[in-house]
Order: sequence, then structure tokens, then C-alpha cells
Amino acid sequence: MEITRLKDGRTIAFEDYGDPKGTPVIFSHGFSDSRIIRHPDDAVTASLGLRIIAADQPGVGGSSPLKNRRMVNWGPDMEQLADRLGLG
Repeated sequence: MEITRLKDGRTIAFEDYGDPKGTPVIFSHGFSDSRIIRHPDDAVTASLGLRIIAADQPGVGGSSPLKNRRMVNWGPDMEQLADRLGLG
């Protein structure tokens, strides 16, 4: 698990796995899941040429909560994470 701090001071916990030079894919888990829901063999993801970035949504797992959050808040959070990871 990695953690990054967002501009508003909250933290986002995430996993970065697969091919580090592969096509980046931001995985958004569903309700009651977390960043750890994934195929157990990272070699499968890497063989597909994918780099998966899976983050805990606010208030889930290792991510800070966001009061009165809505799904539309997730986009700017992921944009900040993508910028921090240099995804462009």
C-alpha cells in the first residue's frame, strides 16, 4: 500500500501493480470493496501490458473520509493521484 496526500490534506491509499511501463488504468472499486480487490497473480496484469492503479475511495481502507462526499468528488481526487504518479 502506498499513500499520497491530496491538496485538501486528505490522504489516498492506493496500490500500483502490473507492468510499471504499461498502459495506466485507474481502477475504481465498487461499494463495500477496496483497492485490494484484484486478480491475485500480478504477472497476468503485467503480461497484458497494463499498469493498474487502484485507490481506496474516501473513507474506505487507508483513505481519509470526505464529509458529504459524492461520486463526482472522485474524479478530482484521481486527477491529483494521476498527476503525482506522472501519468499525464
